[in-house]
Amino acid sequence: MRTPLLMVIGMVLGALAVGVVWASTAGDVTVRVVGERHADGRVEVSLQQRGSDGVWIDLERPELRFVPAHAEVGERLHSSPIVVPVETQAERVASDYDAYLFESGNEAGTAYRNFLAPDGSEPGPFLCVIDLNDEGVDRICDGVEASYGGVVERIASQDLGELHSQLVARLRAEERPAILMATSVPAVLVATEARADAGLDQLALPMSYWIELVNPLLPDRENLYCQISHGGWYFFWGVASESATAAAGALNINLRDERHFDGQDQANAIRQCIDDGAVTIATTLAEPETIAPAVDEARAAGIPVLSFNSGASAAKSVGSAIHIGLDDPQAGRLAGTEFNDRGVEGLALCIVHEPNNTGLHERCQGLEDTYDGEVASWSATSAETYVSELTERLSSGDVGAILTLSVVEYSNVARVQELAELEIPIATFGWSAGIAERVADGSVMFTILDHPEVQAYLTTAASLMIERFRLDPSAFFSGMNLLIQPTIIDAEQMQALLATLSHDPERS
Repeated sequence: MRTPLLMVIGMVLGALAVGVVWASTAGDVTVRVVGERHADGRVEVSLQQRGSDGVWIDLERPELRFVPAHAEVGERLHSSPIVVPVETQAERVASDYDAYLFESGNEAGTAYRNFLAPDGSEPGPFLCVIDLNDEGVDRICDGVEASYGGVVERIASQDLGELHSQLVARLRAEERPAILMATSVPAVLVATEARADAGLDQLALPMSYWIELVNPLLPDRENLYCQISHGGWYFFWGVASESATAAAGALNINLRDERHFDGQDQANAIRQCIDDGAVTIATTLAEPETIAPAVDEARAAGIPVLSFNSGASAAKSVGSAIHIGLDDPQAGRLAGTEFNDRGVEGLALCIVHEPNNTGLHERCQGLEDTYDGEVASWSATSAETYVSELTERLSSGDVGAILTLSVVEYSNVARVQELAELEIPIATFGWSAGIAERVADGSVMFTILDHPEVQAYLTTAASLMIERFRLDPSAFFSGMNLLIQPTIIDAEQMQALLATLSHDPERS
């Protein structure tokens, strides 16, 4: 539905002259006011709108559009209002895709004509099998018809059984089509079966198809997309939420972004999304066993689920269609190799700030895989005993290096070291202004970027794609992992990042 833009033309008589034109832009609609003096002294005003092709189009003229010859100088007169239709974003998308379908059909028609009648003769009948469940896709057949140079027939139905019956009858007719094209995956299956039922094969009747795996039209703005994570107020999740919000705005979708420290609260948030009619649900899998029942309920309700951040190894078994996150085991292995290259000796202490988070344990395991020395994972018994327990562990004398797995945890550990007057080499995961400064000046050996902004943005985009997908995404993608390959950021690289952050070229 087009959104009406009410344009009221107002002008001062003294400004009018023969043929004077004022042009203005209102949002995405460009209009201009045209004034024309008639022989009897009256001045007629009208409105034009510039089309997407740059051509000015006369709009319906207002009933009150004449400035009388006897009008007093300085008297402000107004025409009747004119309603100018403004193309909505959804209409632009639909229009652009309509043009794309037509052009694609036009190219296909030319290719089929050259294939079937290379000598320039008229090609045999072209049969377009149209699945009307895909709104507007028959436009590709219009494109074929415009360039094919022969007869283009159509069989169309929303009922696939009816489509099959019509197609079998047509294929059994005396004059068979020279080629057949189906316009959806279901139509391909129907056409394949109908061709066999008519006693034909690929040689007797070549068949091609047009498949839209992703619905190109914009979804309803009221559709709810949920993104539920296990994090809380941590810096990482603040950046993630900011990126998810930016993606939702760019995609024009309604996103619910929530974070819950407790795994059961996270599962309940997923269930609330189910009750509220979400069209997709994205969730982290820090605690896969806790989350899995809620994911099962979502899938049973017909809601596609994808996962991000923690839990790549559990994504397929839980039922996630796609998992997007950092390659946690590889990140740990990368840290171990870097420790070796830097000559670190003694025990490497891997600080796990979320003991139930499977992804963090995978990082520590990766560290153990490549580090030449011993690796131990450590978590506090409670928040109240954190400082005393960590102080005791670090003061034991066997710790040669520390790896923290988040920006916030680095700050906590650095504070304990300061209070205990300890100087144990430390590396971390994540990025913040503070981490950047400390890596750049050598206080922190290195950091491995965990990219919350990439994870959250891509997950939001993937949520839309999954909802728009024509096939069952869980079956089609089957727990596909899209993993970010980790990289080490050392002092030199961080100096370059700080230069861009501070807009100070001298820092690089």
